[in-house]
Amino acid sequence: MEIKIPKQKKSNPKQSGRSTSSFTFSSLDYFGQNKFKSRFFKELALFSNAGITISDALPLIQEQLQNKNQKSIIASIEQKVYDGLPLSVALEPIQLFNGQDIATVKVGESAGNLKSVFNELNSYYQLKIDQRKTLITTLTYPTVVLFTSIAAVTFMLQFLVPLFKDTFKRSGGSLPRITELIIQLSDNFTFLAAGFLTITLSLIGLHWFLSKNNEAYKLRFSWVFIKTPIIGNFVLQNHLLSVATSFKLLLSSGNTLSEALESISTSCQHPALQELLLKTNRKIKSGSTFYSELKNSSLINPKFLSLINIGEQTNQLSNIFHTISEELQKDQAAKSKQMGSLIEPVLILFLGAIVGLILIGMYLPMVTMNTTMF
Repeated sequence: MEIKIPKQKKSNPKQSGRSTSSFTFSSLDYFGQNKFKSRFFKELALFSNAGITISDALPLIQEQLQNKNQKSIIASIEQKVYDGLPLSVALEPIQLFNGQDIATVKVGESAGNLKSVFNELNSYYQLKIDQRKTLITTLTYPTVVLFTSIAAVTFMLQFLVPLFKDTFKRSGGSLPRITELIIQLSDNFTFLAAGFLTITLSLIGLHWFLSKNNEAYKLRFSWVFIKTPIIGNFVLQNHLLSVATSFKLLLSSGNTLSEALESISTSCQHPALQELLLKTNRKIKSGSTFYSELKNSSLINPKFLSLINIGEQTNQLSNIFHTISEELQKDQAAKSKQMGSLIEPVLILFLGAIVGLILIGMYLPMVTMNTTMF
């Protein structure tokens, strides 16, 4: 049954002074943006299913929000829709919504299936949120262990070792080589720590600068990072999951393969994968096939390449990418648990060995002295 919403008188932007300029949503991080977009499309889907028009749904969505920036964005969209613009056009000035969002909504408007498009977009951003949560959960405990161990080693070198050093000086005699090395490390710890921190921050700053200003560096670094054991492949698979889900979303909405490639390649965050998508799109426009351009890339799993080949031949790429997306989700969930199970004991053993080495170095002279006395 269609729900009727009382019509409210809306003001013209010029009369109300409401700004219709572009919003960047800079007050939210990447995770916060995905949460907002997931909620936005979910509520549009709910209102559409209830028979409420978009122009009536937007003020209802705005009323539920507490954040002023979010309310301003919805108000801007609402005004443009009230002025007669399609939702896809109303989203264009708002940088929060990327080309993939706009292209999907536009196809939904043309095909008259906005309800399913909103549901698909909500599912897409919910998946990205779940990916981020899984990654955070996997890395939280190892990170806590790492910083706790660093704090323990710092305390030992700064406070515990100097106490033993004074005792050894009063007792006289020669010290084992390992003890001398630990004492030297303790004496120079502040200088070494400051140097290490300076070099690390400098490298991070240089990487950030080059990543922002040098596309060739970004591409080379992404290929090097892929070769990093465990982590490199895990990050790549996360990006492939996003790409596969985007293809499923865009193709099922009615976009052509070339249109989907164009939207996804502009929003892809992995430089090596982005380069592959851009190159593939250019070749497809020249008459090549999707599979023939992907098959020579080491980025794509051979199993998924076979599925893509079948999907392209049978014109079922949307269903194929749905299958690939589900496979990657299961694979990433298993890898996340595997990573957590592997990183934690390795980290504990490595840092435990360092702590144990310091303790052995400090107690070894005492054992030697006791043996000499007897």
